[in-house]
Amino acid sequence: MARYFPKSFVADLISRVDIVEVIGKSINLKKNGSRYKALCPFHDEKTPSFIVTPEKGIYYCFGCSENGNAIDFLIKFENLSFPEAIEALSEIVGLQLPENSKYKEDNHKYLFQAISKANEIYKLNLNKNNDASNYLKNRGINKFSIDRYELGFSPNSWDSLRKSALKKDYENYNQSGLMIKNEKGHYYDRFRNRIMFPIKNISGKIIGFGGRIISNEQPKYLNSPETNIFRKANELYGLYEAKNKKGNIDKIIVVEGYIDVISLTQNGIESVVATMGTAITNSHIKKLKRFSEKIIFCFDGDKAGRAAAWRALETLLLSAGGTIEFKFLILPEGSDPDSIITQEGKSNFENLIEKSMSLTEFLFSELEEKIELNNTDNLSKLVSLVKPLLEKVSNPIYKELIINKLSQKINIKTEKLSNLLEEKNIERKVDAPIPQNLSKNTLIRKAITLILHYPSAARELKTVPNLSDIDLPGIRLLENLIYISRKNKNYNTANLEEHFREDNEGKFLSKLIGEKPLDNKNAAPLVLSDSIKRIIENDLRNKLSNLMNKGSKLTNEEKLKINDIQEKIKSFF
Repeated sequence: MARYFPKSFVADLISRVDIVEVIGKSINLKKNGSRYKALCPFHDEKTPSFIVTPEKGIYYCFGCSENGNAIDFLIKFENLSFPEAIEALSEIVGLQLPENSKYKEDNHKYLFQAISKANEIYKLNLNKNNDASNYLKNRGINKFSIDRYELGFSPNSWDSLRKSALKKDYENYNQSGLMIKNEKGHYYDRFRNRIMFPIKNISGKIIGFGGRIISNEQPKYLNSPETNIFRKANELYGLYEAKNKKGNIDKIIVVEGYIDVISLTQNGIESVVATMGTAITNSHIKKLKRFSEKIIFCFDGDKAGRAAAWRALETLLLSAGGTIEFKFLILPEGSDPDSIITQEGKSNFENLIEKSMSLTEFLFSELEEKIELNNTDNLSKLVSLVKPLLEKVSNPIYKELIINKLSQKINIKTEKLSNLLEEKNIERKVDAPIPQNLSKNTLIRKAITLILHYPSAARELKTVPNLSDIDLPGIRLLENLIYISRKNKNYNTANLEEHFREDNEGKFLSKLIGEKPLDNKNAAPLVLSDSIKRIIENDLRNKLSNLMNKGSKLTNEEKLKINDIQEKIKSFF
């Protein structure tokens, strides 16, 4: 069994490691100002483009985009596993490994207690609120499911939870993501007017919440922010309930939303989990493999659903070819699991499950959608498409199976296709795609880049910005970066990258390591503060514009909201 190393231990280790010493043992580094330069060990080159920045604890190659911290270097260069890399670095710096993986992190007990108290409050609120009860009734969710998944409700109030809590617990609620502390030191509720879905870890402890708004406001869903006990990339909604099912789990169905899980299980389709709005991660797969040898990934049939399915396939290729059977179920366009099970019944959904495609079948069906396989003129395009996929496959037998099948499809000898796929060429890595709408030089991207390179800038912010009401690509990552940087005073760039290692959106940070945001790092706090203010102001102006466009159709509540927004905008001047 792979050994677990708590995040606090790994963070301490990274802070102590001299990355120049670690990399310098393997390649010849030459000092170049405050940085070090070398020929890249990960691709062939004649001019050095591999840069090591000791102050940030990272390396980056401007030729092939390979990057990371000291742990990444040992994993990639020396082919070590993550635990082996941790042990090797611990020996270098003389840091004792935690005994029996017990390296205690502060305040976890109190965070669990705060969340548990909040859950009881939310459950009581649900029984008192007719709108919330009617919403669940209209969605077809019965009393048994409400009790099984411990659903609750957070009223449309800024202080409902705060009024129900003891003052001494406010900071624990803040640390657990249920309250927000403003610049004046006042606490207010994060979740308002939302059905609350408790998210449990594998032991059944509640570690966070998902909240579904019951009005037409946005965002429709809001999850707990990342905390010491909750990381979306590691957790699966419904897994605790699924594993407690009587008898063997012959298969696990992975869907996209909370309601999908509850609707399916309520209608007799057991062992269903959801990814809570994130892409499938290796951490998810490792957890799922512990409980079943057949995992079916169910996606909506729209464009976004198929794109999510393709991303899942790319992640699954690393684990493909073993004893675990991975299957894909793409639902008819315009449908989701909830609508099918409630409108067409259990038997129809089971028929769809029976027709689900194997990973290999789904791979080739998608390739055929992207390119005409029987046209030899497309050979070059096919190779460029398939090559990065095959590089993800760790099982050599499965890799050979794909090549053989592909050679038959395009009517070319297997040996020739293998040679084409194995030809070396330098390509920039695209493993961590830039989130949609964040690919250009947006303010959010600028702020994220600033904190990544200068975490101290987040710590020097005079007030902690409230970004919880903003629903833009990258805003949750920015929010988490501010929180993590302020909470961990010694974190540098390497620490931040490591912290988000298993986070799908956080992997985007590696794309920004090669970007230098400022010539003068002393200006970083001021530039960051200005960028965040502009993000908030722009969001307020967009909301104001949307309301003003309603004209005479504005409700009294919306008119009050306009006044409130205008006052907030004035505060920026």
